[in-house]
Amino acid sequence: MNPSRLIVMAEPWPRWSDHKSVNLEMIKAGMAWVYRKYNDDLIYYEAEEQAKRERLGLWSQPNPQPPWEFRHPDQPSTEPTKLTSVDNRSCGLKHFCKEMTSCNEAKHYLNVCNIHALDKDGDGVPCEKLCQSH
Repeated sequence: MNPSRLIVMAEPWPRWSDHKSVNLEMIKAGMAWVYRKYNDDLIYYEAEEQAKRERLGLWSQPNPQPPWEFRHPDQPSTEPTKLTSVDNRSCGLKHFCKEMTSCNEAKHYLNVCNIHALDKDGDGVPCEKLCQSH
């Protein structure tokens, strides 16, 4: 990737001109940590785990220091908790039935992520068309 090809668009994260997430690519290369306090997308955790397994970038070091520990050395060291995951899904960015791929996923987003807009009639069944046979 060529840094001169970086395009900052009107969205919350920068992307390369080929529409790849700069943040995700840095994590994949082992050049960045997932900042657990603000991330809610499982793909970043998966990329970090893969970089760790392959010992890429900072993960090639025996004891890499998380940036939150570096910035606050006087505070007790605590590993931020990973996203809560149910059936390997996190509470990501989905908010509409058209984004769901299964009834189970819709139920997860309704019951775990509290996306109540998925249950339009309030009967506890999300995405009626998707879950009609469940």
